[in-house]
Amino acid sequence: MMRLFLLSALLVFMSGCAMKELEKSQAYAITLKTPQWKFADTGFVREDDDTAGLEVFVASKRVLELQISKMVCVEDEGCMSKSAFNAKYLSASYGDNLLYNLLKSRPLMGGRDLVVSDDGFEQRIFESEYDIVYIVDSHGLYFRDRENEILIKLRKIN
Repeated sequence: MMRLFLLSALLVFMSGCAMKELEKSQAYAITLKTPQWKFADTGFVREDDDTAGLEVFVASKRVLELQISKMVCVEDEGCMSKSAFNAKYLSASYGDNLLYNLLKSRPLMGGRDLVVSDDGFEQRIFESEYDIVYIVDSHGLYFRDRENEILIKLRKIN
């Protein structure tokens, strides 16, 4: 009986951490520079209603896959809370949904300092913990945080 309970608990835990197939996919030229990651090549942003994912390839080899829904799952590392992911890979000062909203090309931080244009929008957000420039247009997005030395650029590949 105890084995059955442990097996069931293990299956529930592991299924919550599994990567799922996402419906919508767009190819991008990706630049991703953080204290932990330094990639400049191609990849995909994948999404469905409640999940966003990022795959990065260098020399045709996948070097990063992550999915964000209620948790952030990183291939070969498992799942973690959004705040734990931010603290480990980005900045602990970021709100939990910053990368999720970025991958979905949505305004950050509740639309703070949002300037809408004909082709998208721009945000310039400055605090002691971050200095963010975020631009979204029909060609992709640009995110730079000078304070935390983070650069994320996604340019659509048609």
